[in-house]
Amino acid sequence: MEKSESPLTTFTRKLKQHQAFNGGPNKNMLYLIYFKLLLSEPFRLIERRKFKEEVDRIGPEKSPVFIIGHWRSGTTFAHYLLSRDPGFFYQNKFQNFFSDNFLTTEDFFKPVLSRVMDFFSPVKEWRSNISKTMNLDTPSESDTALISEISEFTYHWAHLFPQSAKFYFDKYLFLEDLSDQELQEWRDTMRSVLNKVYLKNREDRLLIKNPGDTARMKYLLDIYPGAKFIFIHRNPYEVFYSNLKLWTHVLNTVALQTISEEEKKSLVLHVYQKLHQKYLEQKELLNPNQLVEISYRDITGQPLSTLGEVYEKLDLQGFDKAYNEFKHYIDNRPKWEKMDYEIQPEDVRLINKHWDFAFDLWGYSKLDPKSPNANIAG
Repeated sequence: MEKSESPLTTFTRKLKQHQAFNGGPNKNMLYLIYFKLLLSEPFRLIERRKFKEEVDRIGPEKSPVFIIGHWRSGTTFAHYLLSRDPGFFYQNKFQNFFSDNFLTTEDFFKPVLSRVMDFFSPVKEWRSNISKTMNLDTPSESDTALISEISEFTYHWAHLFPQSAKFYFDKYLFLEDLSDQELQEWRDTMRSVLNKVYLKNREDRLLIKNPGDTARMKYLLDIYPGAKFIFIHRNPYEVFYSNLKLWTHVLNTVALQTISEEEKKSLVLHVYQKLHQKYLEQKELLNPNQLVEISYRDITGQPLSTLGEVYEKLDLQGFDKAYNEFKHYIDNRPKWEKMDYEIQPEDVRLINKHWDFAFDLWGYSKLDPKSPNANIAG
């Protein structure tokens, strides 16, 4: 998006570029996006004029903590759990959905939106299949704020226009083939989105969950040199099949184009491999107290002891103070439905070939494609 270009103009330009004016399989989403942009535009302009200088000037008093790892690896559970620590603050769903105007609108508009959002079928579909909760005060991902404000610099365009997904992932997830100016604009955009959250919470530590940041640590260190990272890994077969299911729900809910099942598999294989390659290269830039690696099995199966190790490794304060909050959340956490995945021999061959490094690196056993198990629990 050009700096002088409005989100409405940018979105219309993207629709024209991708020949998606008919909305593809999700016409309702197309209408909802335009409605939201029209509703937000005057508040966006007011907020930019009122807060721009302060947003540009503010900086964190404490370095943020980033929860990273491939999608469906336990990052959301870790985000919700760690957010119970009163020493952390986070970008909530309202701030995410209205990232370009929430400083102006949150206090009066959030209660209204909470009451009416159940009437929108795309929101109900998203909550049913992906988010599980659409409580506007709960944590959300930082990068989805960029697509909410129709920023050029987000890989979430891939979900709206999946026929160009590889282009958007390579450019805005992996930050490849960006000019120096584009890369600086990406930094400025991400800093601006997070600085607005800092304006509401100046003294505590920002907790960020964003799987895409797994591949962008060195660029985040340019913005926050003291940033800390919690990396979560999971059994590759579970990640593969869970991500196919996620892609299906995303495409059925928000995509304005269609792609084939084979194209979805190709995207999952490509993104997982490159995401972790970038991570393994960039983790060498971190000091010992800036990174901790944990498994999905440990954070979901032994959450309290695992959190204790996280706090100790990253030199974070507040575990004892937050212990009862953690325990209360764990004892009352939402019940996530376990999914069963039919394992196909050809899938096993592809996973073993393209993700071979992950099995040895994190100690997962490979399946034999000639006789895979009948199913795998996710």
